[in-house]
Amino acid sequence: MQLAHAISDSVLVLSTLTAIRSLITGAPLGAGRHHLHAAAIGLSLMGLAAFVGVLRFAGADALLPLHSTLSAFATGMTMPLLGLAAVAIARPLALTKRSWTRIMGLLAGLFAIAMLLDVLPTYGIGIGALGTMSALLVGLRSLGRARRGGLLLTSGAILVLVAGLGVGTDGELGPFDRIDVFHYLLALANLAFGPALVHLARLARRPS
Repeated sequence: MQLAHAISDSVLVLSTLTAIRSLITGAPLGAGRHHLHAAAIGLSLMGLAAFVGVLRFAGADALLPLHSTLSAFATGMTMPLLGLAAVAIARPLALTKRSWTRIMGLLAGLFAIAMLLDVLPTYGIGIGALGTMSALLVGLRSLGRARRGGLLLTSGAILVLVAGLGVGTDGELGPFDRIDVFHYLLALANLAFGPALVHLARLARRPS
């Protein structure tokens, strides 16, 4: 049993559930609802991977292959969906429920191809960074008109970048294991993403 890892993954699960609840209950009517629901699906994949991580680190070592696969899948899906949802809300883009289903299918297909070509780590970094940078740019551009939403979205994106590019999951960072710091940073980011996207979606429905 690796109790510290199980605890940090539990916190990550709770943060995804909180963010998903914000996205679903706070979604306005109209196209913005589809964008927020797509973001919620992206977060649910992260939450699923973290939940399996809790079980793995609690002693279910047989779940290691499943946890690794789900974590990689979440890397290739969560931030791309969050980033595109932010762009779709800000532009705004006329993405229907069917459009989002196709986008998710495309991302899943690209993940499968990357797995077959044995380039998952490189692909995950690239597609994850693209989604995170998209969210960051939307957040920065929203600071003028939607200060609260823009600040939260910017903060969430920065936390993800620090977690992925600065902290990572291997080794130690001072007295802490990097994987735990990684989980806690992602958890904080999730708590920012939920209300940020809801705020921007609601504001997008108001006349300029």
